[in-house]
Amino acid sequence: MKRNPELMTPWSQGGTQLLHYPDLTLHPNLVWRENPDFAAVLKLRGTERGRSAAYFRWEVVSGDLPPGTLLPMFITDVGHVLMNGLAEAGGVASGRWFVVKRGRNYGVTPVVQEPDTPARGQERPTGATGAPSGS
Repeated sequence: MKRNPELMTPWSQGGTQLLHYPDLTLHPNLVWRENPDFAAVLKLRGTERGRSAAYFRWEVVSGDLPPGTLLPMFITDVGHVLMNGLAEAGGVASGRWFVVKRGRNYGVTPVVQEPDTPARGQERPTGATGAPSGS
């Protein structure tokens, strides 16, 4: 996935947590930040469920963000962590990361080399089903 440099990301007031969902009722002093990529060693702390999405909760061990910073990660992105060999024994993942938005939710994903794969055919919705052909 490519990083969206225009995306502003929601953080807790003290910057100790990337907010999975920017709810002003729960976080009236949330802060919007830019979306640079960052290096970090992350430790898996568990899973949580938001309003519409289940996600993994990671804690920064070391890197460009302060230790103890909490970061949500979508289940899809944990797949990217595993498939790109970023996971280590003990629930640790090391790499470069950036924030993505899916729907109204935010989470981190690894910076990975995009493969040079040829198109699989028509990638746009078809008139009959609205689904890409070949899926």
